[in-house]
Amino acid sequence: MNPATILVLEDDANLLNLYTRVLSKVGYRVYPAMTLTTARELLQQHNFDIFISDIGIGSLRSIELLRQEIDDLNNHKTIIIIVSGREEARYMCEEIGIEFFLHKPVSPSELRTFVERLLQQRVTMHTN
Repeated sequence: MNPATILVLEDDANLLNLYTRVLSKVGYRVYPAMTLTTARELLQQHNFDIFISDIGIGSLRSIELLRQEIDDLNNHKTIIIIVSGREEARYMCEEIGIEFFLHKPVSPSELRTFVERLLQQRVTMHTN
């Protein structure tokens, strides 16, 4: 079975490197993006199993990208996880149908466990 592919959109270079390193170490194929433009290009080139995104990217919000791409992401059964330090971000996500949210700061073990659990649930759903 091929490793899961994960797009990580985070404008903080330290967090992007941390998330990429933690998930790559487990064996996932991780595509890092620091800008909405890069994330949009990667979304057009690949079908991702998981899209992990910070809600605020520079002065922009990834929620706008998600609103534009949500149908394609849902069609590809991409799991979307929003990571934010702001609780109101959770409600913005729920409004457009995103149910998975991690509150910053996210520990490496929390991120790894959360991703593993979601992927396992997806496998279980597809085999039943």
